[in-house]
Formats: sequence, C-alpha cells, structure tokens
Amino acid sequence: MKNTIKIIMIMAIAVIALNANGQTGQTATAQPDLSNILNLPEFAMVYQLKSAYRVYVSVNGQLPSNNDRSYGSVLVADNSADGIFAAIMGRTWPVDVANPNDPIWIWIGVYDANDNLLFDSDKEISLVTAKGGYDLPKDYGDMVLALVGPIHIAALDGSLAAFVDILDANGTTQSEDWLTITNGQVSIPLKYIGQNVILGVLTAAGQWQYWNIGAEGSIVQMESFDLALKVRIENLITVADGNVYEEIATDGGVGKNIVVELKSTSQQWIAVSLATTEGKQFIGFWAWGPNDSGWTKHMLPVGANYSPYLAQAGVTHFVGIFANGAINPLPTKG
Repeated sequence: MKNTIKIIMIMAIAVIALNANGQTGQTATAQPDLSNILNLPEFAMVYQLKSAYRVYVSVNGQLPSNNDRSYGSVLVADNSADGIFAAIMGRTWPVDVANPNDPIWIWIGVYDANDNLLFDSDKEISLVTAKGGYDLPKDYGDMVLALVGPIHIAALDGSLAAFVDILDANGTTQSEDWLTITNGQVSIPLKYIGQNVILGVLTAAGQWQYWNIGAEGSIVQMESFDLALKVRIENLITVADGNVYEEIATDGGVGKNIVVELKSTSQQWIAVSLATTEGKQFIGFWAWGPNDSGWTKHMLPVGANYSPYLAQAGVTHFVGIFANGAINPLPTKG
C-alpha cells in the first residue's frame, strides 16, 4: 500500500502587545528596522517562514532499519508554508518495522540556510491490525509544525553582544537577560517577541543599538545629555584667600573634625577660628602648609577666640583642637 504524509498547519499563538515608553534623540547609524519581526509573534512566524531553506524528515521504528529513504533533507520550493508542504508531501518516507507492536516515530524540522531550526513537529504512532496483517492508522500523517525559537535575525549577524531589559508597566527596567550569540548570530527567545522589553545589541563596529520591542519593535533613538557635576569631599571645607572662620560638626573633638582647606594666592597673616555644633570649646588647631613636612600645632592665646597664622602661598590644611567647656563664638568675619 502506498502512503503519503499529510501536513496540516494549524498555529494559534496568543498575541500580546504591551506598550513601553520610548526615548527620543539621535538615531544610530545604519540601524535596521526590526518592527516587522519583533512587534508580534505572528510577525516572527512569518519571518521564520521567509527564512526557510530546507526540511529534514525522519521516520524511525524501535529497531534499526535497512531503509535509507526513511530520513533525509529536502530543499524548500520557496519561502512559504506551501513551499514547505511541497518539500515534505512531494515524496513518501518509508520505514521498515521488525516488531509491529513497537511504535513508529516521525519528526519534521524546518531549517534556515545557517541550520537554525525554525519549525518542528514530532509524533508517535502505532500500527493497527488490518485484514492480512498490520497497517498505518488513518491519521498517522497529520502533523502540526510549531514555531521554534530562538529567532535569528540576519540583519543582526556579526554582533558582539546582546541583552534584553525587561520593563515594568512604567517602562522601568526590572531585570536583564544577556542573550546567546553563536557565530555572530543573536538568539532572541520567543518569550520576548511582542513583550515589554528593550533589545540591546553591540554591533561588530562596537556601537550599541536598541529596539523597544513592546513599542512595535521601534528603534530607540538615544538622547544625549551634557552633565555639569558639582563635587565636594566629605568632611572637608574649602576656603579662598582670607580668614578661616568656620562652624563645623565634630565627634567628641577627637579624630573626626572636619578638615579646612585654605588656598592662598600669597603669603599673608590670617585669623583661624573654629566653632562646633556640639558644645566643645575651640582651643587650637593643627596646620600643614605648603612648606611644611607635617602637622604643626597652634594653641589659642589665653582668652582669645582666634589665633593668628602666617599662611604661605599655596594650600594649607587645618584641623581643629577642641576641649570640654563653654562654646567660644566665631569672630565677626572680616
């Protein structure tokens, strides 16, 4: 009896279209438009169809067969479902069965030119008793080809790295998934097609390019900002030419005083006075000037609330010396 395998292609894929907030700015150079692939799962399916190159069929019994025509690869007639059907149904796929009680396995795979699997289907059938022996069941050849991931987009070939940022409903990144790259091909899992994610790809030219898959696969146009930074050093106050009159916070007056940095344009006499916010009395200070090899200690004159100091041209650092006692107020600045 001559039998053929019939392919019935039925594919129901739930469409998920979630919006994410895009960005505006300058468009990356020569960035391909992926919206016709990434926007919907159906778009991805059609892309896989258009990439179809060959079909591989394997029909096997439990025991090894001597029939070398029970498996093989056939080029598709064209990049369409009909082209795939023609490649499979244009011939029969015989198999020898030694034990009729054992099952027969059928597997079909559709590949692109780079041997990436695009669609596949598998089925296990059992022979049925018939007049004069055994026969194939009536529905043995009804197969459903399902879309197989990941998606390999030719326009991204040669990429060095790729990742997907998973966004929340507000468009904020929640997590990141670095994608597999094999021989320069980016593997995009099916679960991200049409979802609320950003695809980032590092091209062979060393340029990052981005697509907002959730916003119809649109190109993310980068926006540039010039940042002017205002920097300070923790626990340090800077002072330009003039007297050093500063109120600082200390911790018991020991080891955690704020450092005062004076930058003087010339040698000049200045007054140094510090007050604290925690009830310590200022009784002197340590100084390290541009001509010093280390710290020098300067104590206040008795009854004074400041100490004169000959500052040299350059940078001098001061650290207050405090003791328990009445708070001595800062002198009037001038």
